[in-house]
Amino acid sequence: MEKESVIKSMKQKKIVITGIMIFLLLCLSGCGEQISDQVKKEAQGFLTEHGEDIINTVYGGLDAIQEYGVVGRKHYFENEAEAKSYLLDSLKERYGIQFMVVEPRSYDQYGPIYGDVYAAEIAPTHSPEQIFVGRAMQAGTISDSYWEILFRDIMRKELEEPLWTICEGKEYIQSFSTEVGGSYTERAWRADDALEDVIAEANVDISMAVILEQGKPEEEYADMILDFLEDLYLSGRKVPVYLNFRSGKKGAWIFFRTISEDEQNCPLSREELIEVIRDNKSISPFE
Repeated sequence: MEKESVIKSMKQKKIVITGIMIFLLLCLSGCGEQISDQVKKEAQGFLTEHGEDIINTVYGGLDAIQEYGVVGRKHYFENEAEAKSYLLDSLKERYGIQFMVVEPRSYDQYGPIYGDVYAAEIAPTHSPEQIFVGRAMQAGTISDSYWEILFRDIMRKELEEPLWTICEGKEYIQSFSTEVGGSYTERAWRADDALEDVIAEANVDISMAVILEQGKPEEEYADMILDFLEDLYLSGRKVPVYLNFRSGKKGAWIFFRTISEDEQNCPLSREELIEVIRDNKSISPFE
């Protein structure tokens, strides 16, 4: 009911906004020689084209405040101590086990619209090494990255191990590392949920650092990277992979690129890739 009342009020304001637009148009049309016909035409066109968009933007903002904001809504905490208790109690209810705060991250006060936000590193009390991040908003929303813990084994098998296999087959790769990343979710995950659902809702991706042999010319690095990418495109990856190539453990970072799950070919030619590598080396503080 409250949302319907807000929308009704906004529809009434829409009439006022429309009236203001008409007034402005009339004003422009009566300004005579002070404003050129071209300026009047551009102004009229802008109002005609964007007036509805402006109103829709206001509606969208009201919807966001209604869903996430704290104006006119119950506050679930008023300080950091209360926020901590609320977050831990909510996570216990969500997952059915007891959690503890490993380390607080932040307690930010964003004002009356967005409210206070508390974030902390969290772990199950029985498994303190299983650290993830939890977040509580003053209006009551709880989000977390506990999916990283619940699906760690399957993500390693399905998302990371195929990348490891590629690297292990390349003699020019000295070392490599991968890290799963993603966003908070509000869903109460269960271990039998589908990995595809986790990937979609948490926007899962992989960051990958690859260390190549040091001291090679740009042409050889380009050939190494193109060879690696060819296998990566054929790997059937399910998430974006953010690649970082480095020339030696302490050398320059020579190539950065996010490879989407849909990308099938390198958009750079060998010559273009050589130039990219050369430019990156020229501005690198390393090597």
